[in-house]
Amino acid sequence: MKKFFLIFLSGFIGMVSLIGCTDTKIASDLSGFHIIENPQTLDQEVLEWIDEIKPSTGLYKNNFSSGNYLLISLGEHKNCTVKKIEIKEDTHGFIFNITVREGETEERGIHKVLTSPILVKTDYENANYDIRIIYR
Repeated sequence: MKKFFLIFLSGFIGMVSLIGCTDTKIASDLSGFHIIENPQTLDQEVLEWIDEIKPSTGLYKNNFSSGNYLLISLGEHKNCTVKKIEIKEDTHGFIFNITVREGETEERGIHKVLTSPILVKTDYENANYDIRIIYR
């Protein structure tokens, strides 16, 4: 009985010590991140930056007097829809997990192109960012 208790206790201590090693999911409201639905309301310098960068696929960040912005440009993905954008924080910065569903729009008769670029205003000026596209 003592052996079982000691094995259980050492396993429990091991699990508790690993809790800090996992990614921390930011709440679904994307705390500290604000997706810009209508970029036409932004300053001219931000709009010029968007027009310059959007043809290139990738994640770009820039700081302006009006705030810190991220531009996630995915290129053209026909017949895809964005299902979910989730942001996780790890020891290196923030990771944008973008879940995309392929073919769904074609099956429903809707001809839709993935909204790109995705513009995000962030409260984090000097953070590191990465993207991961998840196709479902």
